[in-house]
This record gives sequence, C-alpha cells and structure tokens, in this order.
Amino acid sequence: MHAIILSFDNPDLSRIETISCLKAENVKFREVFMKERVLFVEIESDERGLIRAAKRSATMKEIIEILQILKEDYSFDFSLLKPFLTKFRSFGVRAFVFGRRDVSKREMERKAGDAILKLFPNKRVDLTKPDIWIRVGVVENLSLLGLSMYCSYSKGFNKRDPAKRPFSISSTLTAKLARILVNLSEAKKGSTLLDPFCGAGSIPMEAGLMGIEVIGCELYKKHVYGSKRNLKWINVEPIGLIRCDSVHLPIRRADQIVTDPPYGREAPLGGRDMSQVYKSLFENARAVLKKGNLVFMHPKTFDPGDPKKYGFKEVTSVEMRVHGSLIRVIRVWKRLE
Repeated sequence: MHAIILSFDNPDLSRIETISCLKAENVKFREVFMKERVLFVEIESDERGLIRAAKRSATMKEIIEILQILKEDYSFDFSLLKPFLTKFRSFGVRAFVFGRRDVSKREMERKAGDAILKLFPNKRVDLTKPDIWIRVGVVENLSLLGLSMYCSYSKGFNKRDPAKRPFSISSTLTAKLARILVNLSEAKKGSTLLDPFCGAGSIPMEAGLMGIEVIGCELYKKHVYGSKRNLKWINVEPIGLIRCDSVHLPIRRADQIVTDPPYGREAPLGGRDMSQVYKSLFENARAVLKKGNLVFMHPKTFDPGDPKKYGFKEVTSVEMRVHGSLIRVIRVWKRLE
C-alpha cells in the first residue's frame, strides 16, 4: 500500500485531482481510504507511473511506500527496513502527524532513529541528503512506517503566479489552480487541449509545460497578445492563440476542453448574459469533443443545467471558496459517445 500526502487547501479537490493524474498516467490502482489529507491506495502497476502522476500533480506532495501500518500503536518492526538499508550507507528519519495533537513529531523521529541505529549500527544518520528517507507517522488512529518514494513540497507554482508574469488581468487564474483544472481533464502528453476563454493564458501555460498541445481562444486582442507573451516567457509554443468569439469557434477537434468562462459584473461577456455564454460553451464542446472531458468553473449561484441535454455526463463536481462569500464550482463533464 502507498500513502499519498496531499495539499492542505481543499481535501476533496486534492483527492479528485490525484485520482485524475493516476488515470492520466495509466496507473492501475485501487483507492482504499482517505484520512485527513492522506490518501491510501493499492498500486497494481509499475510504480514509475505513480511517480509521473506525482510530478504532474499540483496537490500530490509526497508518496510513501508503507511497510507497516498499525492501529493505536507505535511499536514498529524496524527489521522490515533490512532489505532496503542493506543497499545504502546513510538514512534519515522524518515524522508526520495529522489529526492528532498529543503526538510529537520530534519524539517520534528520535525514538525511531535510535531504534534503527541499534538494529543497524554500521549505518550513518544523515538529515541533509541521506541515501534513503525513512518515514514514521500518525494519521488519526493509524501509525505508519514507510519509505519516501517521491517528495516535492514546493512545486514552483508561485514563480508563475499572475503578479510575476509579463501580462495579467484581474480574473487571471493562479498557476496551481490552472494546473489542477488541466489535470482534472486527464489530458495526456501529446493530446490537444482547447481553452475557449483563455484570458491571460494560465491554462495553456500549465498544459504546455506538461507536454500537451494547446489552443487558446480569446475575444480581445490585448488578451491574445498578452497570452502570447506569457507562453513565450515560459518557452511554450502553442498550436495557436486565436482572437475569436467563443460562440463561433474556428476549432473543429480537440481531445479536452478546459476553461474558466468570465463571470461577474465586470467580466467581458461580449454583450451576452452568463447563461448564453455557458450554453454556447456546452454546444461548442459537444461539436469539438468526440470523447474526452470538458472541465469548467462557474459561480455557485449559477446552474449549468443537465449535462445530458448537451451530450455529456457529469463525472464529478467540487466547491471551492475563492474569498468571502464567493464560492465557485469546478465540474468535469465527459462526452457521451
């Protein structure tokens, strides 16, 4: 079994994005359960796909191969580490605790380190760059012993956030949220993704960095040029960034559509109300997609209607608080064949 530590932000969204990444990388898995922000899965295929999924994910922070899992007990059998420690000269121990305030991470690390050194006295402790990281942890009533397979708590999204780009507009998505939306589509490297409301280019940027072919459409010339600057800034070459009305898309085929339609009083809707904008999105998506997913966002106060009316079925939806009373809903619709 493997434990996947997820982002704090939104546990439901993190779980859904992780599962989408696993599917996109053709990982055969079984979801066992989730506690706090730790997702437990059984992997039935090559673990390399699991690492690929983690690298593309915005919310998968660490993957731990579990060697032992106990209930309400911290008496780990550290001899289970022997097959792994024989291959390496140094090790480090790091603890994690979720859902408990009565457990000290520092105390867990100290006890585990002493016990391991007692069993393997010829090994060296290195807390900077060890050959292998050993993980001990507590998640509510469970205690875990395992090995860290992948760890990236800082994925660099802040370097691409709107304020640091050459061009930005008020409604620009953060790099992390754009990456989550792309992953929810289960887009694969080399597939074609369309964003018919690309704005400043957040979604094409993140998709392009993942090796996905991108097409962006935008009504305003300023936004199209700004998107081009942003994509050039991160060395992403799109199939095209097109100035056009999203109601009359010049695109005939795409594998996925991922978009954040404009909303709010100051949103550029081209003289249409919100219901007309979404209706045209769904009708165009039905024409452009032969299968694949449509991923979109909308305010909670707006009802997008029945997806079957447009030839889709809903895969999932999750709410996300933006600020104050503003709540947005992320939906994934799959094209019915």
